[in-house]
Amino acid sequence: NFYINDKPTGAVVGQQPFGGSRASGTNDKAGSAQNLQRWVTPRTIKETFVPPRHFAYPFLVSDPE
Repeated sequence: NFYINDKPTGAVVGQQPFGGSRASGTNDKAGSAQNLQRWVTPRTIKETFVPPRHFAYPFLVSDPE
């Protein structure tokens, strides 16, 4: 087992869960969904199929002189 930012409990992931939410401790069980949610942030990805017509920044537009 390889632990990052978590204390090793001596448990085999998926076979010997320690640190559960009941009387076994206060931490999440190793390999559980709660442990994964503890370290990731949900994000939304928007995909647009229409290509942009104008994508230059305003400061890149040449001044009409």
